[in-house]
Amino acid sequence: PNYYDRQTQLNEYLVFHYGDDEDILNWELVRNKHSGFTKISELIDKQRIGSNSRGLDLGCAVGRVTFELARYCESVIG
Repeated sequence: PNYYDRQTQLNEYLVFHYGDDEDILNWELVRNKHSGFTKISELIDKQRIGSNSRGLDLGCAVGRVTFELARYCESVIG
């Protein structure tokens, strides 16, 4: 199925990937347990990425990881 075929689905997907924790998780209990999804840049080992590195984001969806890798790599394919 095409997950982007309805505007509502696309909007929710984009908020999940690009929104702040407050936009994604409205409940205090859930926020405390699952906070931090949007901090993908913390998962990138910047020490291992050289100035001429290239990145590959397989299954990039809406490109969140691709854009984050582009901050540290010379080129990225998503």
